[in-house]
Amino acid sequence: EYGGGDGPTTQAVVPAGHFQRQPRGTSGTPAVMSMPTPFRAREVGSMCPDDALFMVHQPDSEQAAQYRLLKFRLKESGDPRVIALTSAGPNEGQTIAVANLALALAEGRRTRVIILEANLRRPSLPKLFGIEESGGLTEQLRRRRRDPDGPWDVLELANGFHLLHAGKPAEN
Repeated sequence: EYGGGDGPTTQAVVPAGHFQRQPRGTSGTPAVMSMPTPFRAREVGSMCPDDALFMVHQPDSEQAAQYRLLKFRLKESGDPRVIALTSAGPNEGQTIAVANLALALAEGRRTRVIILEANLRRPSLPKLFGIEESGGLTEQLRRRRRDPDGPWDVLELANGFHLLHAGKPAEN
């Protein structure tokens, strides 16, 4: 784990749905599964200045209920492991939709959710979540040219809720 203090930490990616096994004891006892504790959207409330994050600032609102309904519909349709959201043009609300849906998916479940922001020209998740732009996807892609087998560094904003933002806007 990289980082410290009370703020967000950076750590290597652990795929969603996987748990870390404890090593076998000397007596040959089976490995113990380490289960994440349930996530609550309000855990990230202090770092999210944007009121459009309904799951954080208005968890009992109609908008938050619609994101929970979408979570339910996704679970009903087979509980996909990867969801991609995009739009045809800028300022159509995809960042807000992604953030609220991710918060809804992580809420109250023993699961891990990661947002991977791939908008390299106009990244917006750092501002939305009140974090620094450095250390994002663009910087890590550059680093991986030198070290292709190196770990991906991901911010853990709350227990089970992770973010790999785009980083500083790419020149080309």
